[in-house]
Amino acid sequence: RRGWTTSRRSKSRSSRARRSGPAAGARLVRYPFRGLTAKTRRLRSGTTMLTSSGISNTRASYLDVARTLGANQRYLIFRVAIPAALPSIFVGLFMGLGASFLTLVVAESVGVKSGLGWYVSWAQGWAEYGKVFAALIIMAAFFSTIMTLLFKLRDRVLVWQKGMIKW
Repeated sequence: RRGWTTSRRSKSRSSRARRSGPAAGARLVRYPFRGLTAKTRRLRSGTTMLTSSGISNTRASYLDVARTLGANQRYLIFRVAIPAALPSIFVGLFMGLGASFLTLVVAESVGVKSGLGWYVSWAQGWAEYGKVFAALIIMAAFFSTIMTLLFKLRDRVLVWQKGMIKW
């Protein structure tokens, strides 16, 4: 009977064929970051995907005008596509910064014996709630400072968008 059921011999032959040849090395290329956790891959891919999306959504008329004026490929990438994608890049940076700070605090509270996350867990275990709140205020001040610096960088780099978009 053929169709839905196959013999054991044909299955082993097809699995051997899949392991050899050029497709065998494709698995290594397809998953180069196999050792990383899914959360880390998701953090990295958010910024990457928004950057890629911003570059691919660059208006074709911008590229056509630059080509008409004699721009080469390097000029198109660095002077047209990337500046057009900067708003998307900054959105990815803001998302990545928030998620990475959260991941850092969780990793410190679980996996190491130093850092503010560990200190919060330690102080909570000894019912030192004043120290817990102090550590949380330090974390919030640190994160707010980094976010403020990133906002100032965005405002400086995207000065041409000042009147167009309300932040």
